[in-house]
Amino acid sequence: NANINTTFTVNVSVTRVSVTGGSAASGTVGQSTGANSICATVTYNGNVSGASVFFSLPSGNTSTLSSSTATTNSSGVACISITTLPLTAGTFNVTAFAGQTQATIAVTAVAGPATSLTIVSGSGQSAGLNTLLSSPLVVKLADTNGNAVSGQTVVFTPGTNSGTVSTAATTGTDGQTQVNWTLGGVIGAQTVVASFTGVTSVTFNGTALLSSATVTASSGGGQSAVVTMAATNQLCATVTSGSGNVQGATVNFTVSPTGTGLSSVSPTSGTSGSNGQVCTTFTAGTKAQINTVTASVTTTGGAVTGTFTETSTFGTPTTLSIVSGNTQSGALNALLASPLVVLLVDTNGNPAIGQTVTFTPGTNSGTVSTAATTGTNGQTQVNWTLGGVIGAQTVVASSTGAASGTF
Repeated sequence: NANINTTFTVNVSVTRVSVTGGSAASGTVGQSTGANSICATVTYNGNVSGASVFFSLPSGNTSTLSSSTATTNSSGVACISITTLPLTAGTFNVTAFAGQTQATIAVTAVAGPATSLTIVSGSGQSAGLNTLLSSPLVVKLADTNGNAVSGQTVVFTPGTNSGTVSTAATTGTDGQTQVNWTLGGVIGAQTVVASFTGVTSVTFNGTALLSSATVTASSGGGQSAVVTMAATNQLCATVTSGSGNVQGATVNFTVSPTGTGLSSVSPTSGTSGSNGQVCTTFTAGTKAQINTVTASVTTTGGAVTGTFTETSTFGTPTTLSIVSGNTQSGALNALLASPLVVLLVDTNGNPAIGQTVTFTPGTNSGTVSTAATTGTNGQTQVNWTLGGVIGAQTVVASSTGAASGTF
């Protein structure tokens, strides 16, 4: 035995020390590699038993060896284990020394179970409706020590109206995986949730913008409403982009002309539904006139509009007044030089159009021509031929619901 030991120590060459079966050892970070998992075989014209083999770790490696030495068995094999692997995943070499020769055994510390999922990049992007975002959504799966966990499936789930994502590959050696996100067709905030069993999920945020649109006055245009009254039907604007309706667009309604007591709409804004529509109610103001209601939507390229035309009409006539033609004089049975002119208006002073005013001469007060209905200015007139009696004569102008006036 003394001769065998002396010969081993002095003459064993590099080629006579090898790793059993060429197998590498592995284990979970912070855990053991398992009993007798780090082995070296000593040979010298055959296997050498009873030889001392020394094992060492790389400089700075925090692993713990079960022993720094072991004695070869009858097969020439000496084994130890690593009782505690480092907390950082990766591969390193344990060196086995016998005499003046050495060999290395590869040891891999693998990541532990996944405990965290984090966003690497891709959140906070924005683009047009139904548009593929320029950057992928990237996550990293890691264990409790921050080591990348590879070969795992992370599920990416778009939120409601948040479009679609591509199929994710399993996590790579860096623990990362990614998908491409095509935004949905609803304006505003959209989300994609990335999840993995047993860890807290993460949420990617994106914003769908309206890059172009068309606003159409779909229904309710061309109505008439009596002053201070609402139109019968709502005014509905439809927002479209490309070939589809736009959901989630903010539509603002304005009325012109503007001013105190003029026409209005309610509500003044709304968000388009799945049919792309927003509706409002038109209420006529106190002034009879033609109104323009504008539906406006803001896109990234500016505002786009659609318009409705609504008419505010006069209310019930309440006042009849003399405009001109009173207190004239002329010869008996003569036609007066100026016509008798009256104005018929409603309670807000709007001309009452197309109304009949009756002109009735008094006793011995001659005759009048036939009056037309009131015009757009609320006025009508007659010509008066005086009677054959000297002195004061009269004509009374009257309209239903209004106080009469006397010429």
